[in-house]
Amino acid sequence: MSKNKEAILDQYKKLENEYKKLCDELDGLLKKLLSSNKISVNAINSRVKAHNSLEEKIRKKGEKYNCINDITDIVGSRIITYYSDDVDRIAEIIEQEFEVDKKNSIDKRESIEPDKFGYVSLHYVCQFSSKRTELREYSGFEGKKFEIQIRSILQHTWAEIEHDSGYKSQVGIPAEIKRYFSRLAGLLELADDEFIRIRDKLSDYEKDIDKKLQENSDKKILIDNISLKKYFELSNEMKELDEKIANDSNRKLIDPFSAENHIEVLQSLNIKTIQEVDVMLEKNSDLAYNIAMKFLDEDEYLDEDEYLNKDKDLGIGIGLFYLCYAELLIKKVPDDEITKYFEKNNIGLIEDAENNMLELKNTYEFIKKKMVNANFK
Repeated sequence: MSKNKEAILDQYKKLENEYKKLCDELDGLLKKLLSSNKISVNAINSRVKAHNSLEEKIRKKGEKYNCINDITDIVGSRIITYYSDDVDRIAEIIEQEFEVDKKNSIDKRESIEPDKFGYVSLHYVCQFSSKRTELREYSGFEGKKFEIQIRSILQHTWAEIEHDSGYKSQVGIPAEIKRYFSRLAGLLELADDEFIRIRDKLSDYEKDIDKKLQENSDKKILIDNISLKKYFELSNEMKELDEKIANDSNRKLIDPFSAENHIEVLQSLNIKTIQEVDVMLEKNSDLAYNIAMKFLDEDEYLDEDEYLNKDKDLGIGIGLFYLCYAELLIKKVPDDEITKYFEKNNIGLIEDAENNMLELKNTYEFIKKKMVNANFK
């Protein structure tokens, strides 16, 4: 290795701590920028090139580097998106927030020929803008370059497998294998496009459900994660039941709620639409409230220390949980079916499914005696 290259490695050793600080600041800034722009990503991985990697790079690149500042990827960040079109959204942010060395940056998505296969990603060589380096936390990084890579998770998968296989291009690959690589590259690109289509369809569906529930135009909506979540958000009657249960049991309502758990419970009762939930709420709200109060009245069986230390928060939609109990009782579901209901939905009110069933039926008898002018028989 030439003296010039040894000098670069010596520079690296002296500046290694600065590079680590630069890496930390870059990582934190990227996370802040994406969060403020409401872009969800799979990962942001930032690193300082290891000494042995730098030495190998210098050995391979010959006389390309005269000093350490000629090497632009000592600090690098890789942003892995869920969707391929988010790569372009993030690219816009990078170009707005950093000084980009366009000459040394490359969009490998454009550089690869359409009938070829290979790793695609967007590589930016950047530095902090002069405006940003006026800030105290960035003031020591003037002129220091770093690399930012942006790729979708499927592009990342391709790159990782490609790297593991040892083939980073078509050169040297047996002719009969090239076809399989090309087919796989096409499938991954198609999958990227289909995930975007699914995301957009889900967004359109959510807007449609929101509109129907807001306008009260159609409640024969099949129950799923989206429709049930929107129902919890928009149904004043369900909100009132939730809040009444929480307030009167000295608890608070929290997010997130588990829509899937509610769906499984509703399926057990053969309730399939939002309209059916509405009917159940209208008929059995009082009974559901009283069942909730019975089971949430912890003062009956907890001493003071246990009561104070017990997690008292309730998920949004807790009213629906107890409405389902009410439905079991109103429909006079046979004991063995109630037991199956508890077993299937993994609900542990006491110790086991049979005791759960007996406790619920006892609660029902207790409430019938307690409630005045009850609207059920």
